Amino acid sequence: MSWKNILKGKGERHFYMEGGKPIEWKGPTHKHPDGTLMSGEKHEEGKSKKLLHLNELSEEALKIVGKTSYSKSRSAFTDRD
Repeated sequence: MSWKNILKGKGERHFYMEGGKPIEWKGPTHKHPDGTLMSGEKHEEGKSKKLLHLNELSEEALKIVGKTSYSKSRSAFTDRD
């Protein structure tokens, strides 16, 4: 079984891409009418990020996730601790 065959479900990990690396998002999410999943409880232009499920990541991004998961929650737009 490959990462691409994982079924979506509750509690699935969400990622956004930053500098070519997948960053895990653990904060609130919202969905647009077209089905696009975004970060944040509601849309904030310039702040909300398009989120991807594990099976939507490229093969290169999956390799990075397999080595290390970069995680930010809620404070995705501030410096890391």
